[in-house]
Amino acid sequence: MPDTAQATLPVLPLHNGVVFPHMAVTIQVSSTEGQSALRAAEKTEGRLLIVPRLQGRYASVGTIATVQNDEDGNIVVSGESRARVGAGSVDETGALWVEAEESPEVDLIDEALDELVAEYRAVVTAVLENRGLGRVAERLLSMDNPSQLADLAVYSPDLSLDQKVELLEALDIRHRLGMLIEWMREVLADQELRRKVREDASESIEK
Repeated sequence: MPDTAQATLPVLPLHNGVVFPHMAVTIQVSSTEGQSALRAAEKTEGRLLIVPRLQGRYASVGTIATVQNDEDGNIVVSGESRARVGAGSVDETGALWVEAEESPEVDLIDEALDELVAEYRAVVTAVLENRGLGRVAERLLSMDNPSQLADLAVYSPDLSLDQKVELLEALDIRHRLGMLIEWMREVLADQELRRKVREDASESIEK
């Protein structure tokens, strides 16, 4: 098991997105709870825990991130690592602080994992090639780190917000890749079905 570290960090809730480790993103912070989190992060050298909040509940896993820039309510954050969301309390300023148990990435040498990575690359390549994006596939899928490769799915238009939260909560990289393979197979099957329907319709017109 990897070594874990615990820290008490302010929570920045996200209602319409997910931030993964290794991402640098701009977030507009306009809510009172968001502003409270930013002020609280001044006590932690800019570190906070970004946690998706969907349908009134917080995800069980968030992303430890550092605020790189804060200007006019738009902040730039850099994701560092996943962390389990533990017990929390609200301070006198209204900021929510929680115990964050960091879940660092682990370098694995595993034949089964290599097979999952190869299968994932293959199905995503097929999906992107069907869209005429073969060159994009080459660039995106050349990453060696399995965890970072899987987390690139956060940019996929084929995945719902709920699915992206599931990926964030999947601390085991094998589980994460397994879910992605299943979801992308469904996307590929839908593409193939649509292609067949178009071809059948074209043949009918020609006749």
